[in-house]
Amino acid sequence: MGIINKLIQEFIKRIFYSLLFFHCLFCLSAFGSDTVSIRNLSADQYYSSVMENVKNARISVLAGLSSLSCKTNNPDDPVFRMIQSLVLASMEGIKVVLVLNPFYTGELSNCAFRDKAMELIRNSRILLITVPEPFSLRFNQIIIDQKIILESSIPWISGIDTQNHLHSSWIITSAKLAEEKTKLLSPLVEKGQKWTMGLSSPVLNLPASFIENNQIAYFMKNKTGALLDCYLYLLKEQSSRNTKWLSVSFSSLFSSLFSEASSKTQSRKKVLGILKKLKRDSFIELEWVDEQSVRVKIKNDDPQQYFMIPERYFTCHHDRDLELREKLLYLWMLYQATKGRAFPLFQMDESFYQAIPKIKKSDMESLLSSLEKKMLIEFYPPAVITGKDSLFMPAFLFLDPMDLKILQQSLETLKDQYGEREVKKARMILTQVNRENDPEAVAEILYYLKKIGMVETQKVFYLVCSLPPYHPNRNYTHIISRLGQSAAAEKMK
Repeated sequence: MGIINKLIQEFIKRIFYSLLFFHCLFCLSAFGSDTVSIRNLSADQYYSSVMENVKNARISVLAGLSSLSCKTNNPDDPVFRMIQSLVLASMEGIKVVLVLNPFYTGELSNCAFRDKAMELIRNSRILLITVPEPFSLRFNQIIIDQKIILESSIPWISGIDTQNHLHSSWIITSAKLAEEKTKLLSPLVEKGQKWTMGLSSPVLNLPASFIENNQIAYFMKNKTGALLDCYLYLLKEQSSRNTKWLSVSFSSLFSSLFSEASSKTQSRKKVLGILKKLKRDSFIELEWVDEQSVRVKIKNDDPQQYFMIPERYFTCHHDRDLELREKLLYLWMLYQATKGRAFPLFQMDESFYQAIPKIKKSDMESLLSSLEKKMLIEFYPPAVITGKDSLFMPAFLFLDPMDLKILQQSLETLKDQYGEREVKKARMILTQVNRENDPEAVAEILYYLKKIGMVETQKVFYLVCSLPPYHPNRNYTHIISRLGQSAAAEKMK
């Protein structure tokens, strides 16, 4: 009976595919002289065709998906790889728009069980849009460069059974049909809720001549970092005010650079000394206005040379919280990420270590660790960027800078809720991944400490942190995935 059932299922599949094929041919005949091709795809062909055509996209990718869920970051999982191809396309400057039903974007804010697909999308340049009520998507459709259409009934869900369930997929090449299908999705794109991915705070484009011209070493001479802070402040103000000459009062500049109180005379003397040094070394031009203010013009502000920096770096006063070498490393990484057109992602190679003056390679790891602890960067799986399991190319994601005082207040709130001892345990565990200052991460670990206990939680951290440095699975996202699996297994007992 089993063999007969399989034969019947195969017969039904062939009839179904044939009907769909002729239906599409009938529909396409209406497009007259438009060059049209249509090809039926198996499940494996559909997966590879999506990745290949997205990789070869030159202008745009519009994807409407009825479902999306990927609970694994296994590089062999087809759903993970398809999402990865969309992320890579967005990083290369291709306009990628993803339209989803509202249910699936709920994973964005789910702390207990993170969806790997949403993790990748959240940290990319993909424009994510949720379908407005009362509409919903009941198909999976991808339109590439307004010419290629990939349609399928296969859900974008990892681990889906494509062998024992009837699915249909095909690829169509037709500019006119692509135009018609884009029109169907257009109302959803226009009226749907748009989600902000990656950095949620504004990003400033600041002149990078001082980095490009290897003048970072100059700022190392001023060990307090005030010289660099002042120059960055002037760059920021010039960008935000969109003017060549800035009117700067000594008191406002002093309060922006220093946290301590000072008299007008002292603050004027201190700020003026810094400005005169920058003028003497040809970074700025200076004109007197009166006893309490000057006009400043930045030199060498070539608009073709710039770097992107989160505005919150300044508003959250990280210019005061970082030591000088940390600032210089952070700026250099921002510049390289901008120059490589991968911002907010950055992947370093061996040449990066030689390029930064006055910072030894032996000190680099501790500086990167410190930037992670202060939640300015986060280690990111290299496979997301390169598509390979690279063990030698560390990658980092730039984060929205947070106000460290607010973070401390959030940790104090967690102590009130869970007790100081439990919070201390969670933070101790998180030191292994430089997340002990992240209230959200602490809350997550407190959840798993309660669900599976200290021993099992620490076991997962040990297994992941024992992987080779820069292994794609040696990251916090994978830890949370493993902890979720352990909690689910515990629940089944």
